[in-house]
Amino acid sequence: MIVFVATPVTSVADVYRWVDDKGVTHYGDKPPATKKQGKSSPDVAKVNLRGDKIFNQVKKKTPITYQGKDKAALVLFKELQVKLKKSNRKDLHIGTRMQSNRGSCGNPQPIMWDQGFIDVSENSLMSDVIVAFKEENYRMITGKLMSVSSSSRLTLKATISKLRIDVCNSYSQGKNSYQKAAAYVKVSWRLVDRLSKKILHRNVSEGAVNDFDRFRRDGAEKAIFRAITMAARNLLADENFVDHMTPLPGQNVPAQSFARLDVALQYGNAKSTFKTEIEKVKSVAVTVRTPDGHGSGVILDKAGYVLTNAHVVGKNRDVIIIVNNQELPGKVIRREPYRDVALIEVKNLPAVKSVAISKSKLTEGDTIYVIGTPLNESLSNTVTKGVFSAFRKHDGLIYYQTDAAINQGNSGGPVFDEKGELIAISVAGVFTQGGASLNVNYLVPIEDAIKKLNISEARDMSHLFDVSDDKDQASDEVKIKAK
Repeated sequence: MIVFVATPVTSVADVYRWVDDKGVTHYGDKPPATKKQGKSSPDVAKVNLRGDKIFNQVKKKTPITYQGKDKAALVLFKELQVKLKKSNRKDLHIGTRMQSNRGSCGNPQPIMWDQGFIDVSENSLMSDVIVAFKEENYRMITGKLMSVSSSSRLTLKATISKLRIDVCNSYSQGKNSYQKAAAYVKVSWRLVDRLSKKILHRNVSEGAVNDFDRFRRDGAEKAIFRAITMAARNLLADENFVDHMTPLPGQNVPAQSFARLDVALQYGNAKSTFKTEIEKVKSVAVTVRTPDGHGSGVILDKAGYVLTNAHVVGKNRDVIIIVNNQELPGKVIRREPYRDVALIEVKNLPAVKSVAISKSKLTEGDTIYVIGTPLNESLSNTVTKGVFSAFRKHDGLIYYQTDAAINQGNSGGPVFDEKGELIAISVAGVFTQGGASLNVNYLVPIEDAIKKLNISEARDMSHLFDVSDDKDQASDEVKIKAK
């Protein structure tokens, strides 16, 4: 164990606080002079500026390194907030600010916190915690990357409930400031199951750093960052917490673990347009309702197979499929959480035309169309348009990135190319803290979704002839069936 010991600052003088007869608060290194006879003196309080004891009490614990054969469960670090006790009612003294004079730190002034609650969920601050997790073989992403993560079932939230920062300013050079600093934080952690929204684990850990040995560029900011990182590493020393980092059921199970399932998949020939096929593609886009909310899906086979995201259905076995304003019971028969895909079987599906899957490769700049049920069920069959922005690789999985408008509720919905052929399903997006889409969204390639669920094209020949009456197309699809 390493104990962080703060070096006492011997040149710090006492600071006094008082309120004059006009209600103005004053600070000074000496109490106010005694007033003349007949006038009352203000109440004077001595402010304790020394925080060295709090640094002495914080210990660095040894994190528990993940050593499992399979990848650890992916954690979405969603939020980091500052909510200091009593600060919602009055200014709170959280540290000392001093000025260097010929190498000596003097002229102490109290640092008062008057902001109450604030959200500091920023990449620059959260990334240090992510690095700490990854150094111990745990997997974590920030909420700014994929706020509806395709493969994350665990969400980590953190609240700084106590903060101490002592700073000695030296000089500024351009936009850079140089400081000595010592920082302390107490962090409350909450690990949440994103599907059930239940809190799996609560913990409080501390972190502290004393960098009063020399002046550093942005020293105060760096000290706070390091203190938070230490608190994160101390969290990883808790056996009860890291027990939740084991892989989730099915997370690392390859698609080959599913028995082969023959589905009447249909592939297009890129001879039509999205506008021509609009009624057909809208008919295969469905809403998936669960006890936890709703998402979207796409009918792969008019005999009754619906593709969606695993995080849409969650752990539910029974769901409701809404197609053409008709509610039908569905059974979740396959789910693969790591790729975030699931297959639902629906009995007595009403007459719909089969969706055509694209055989063409996407190129950056291609126009694509998204269909789904964003925000609420009354917005079913909403169509949005965008471009295919880029191929992205995250945690070993390939995604398509698009700027097409996608919101919560679109997850699992079909995405089509300019020919009206299925290329992907929606899975994730980047949102503001208020939930607004930033139009940086991610899609699961349709062929990868099919592969991970071990779906094979086969079965009834009649399913292969309803894209068009074109004889060349029919001949082409017979060849596909026969291979």
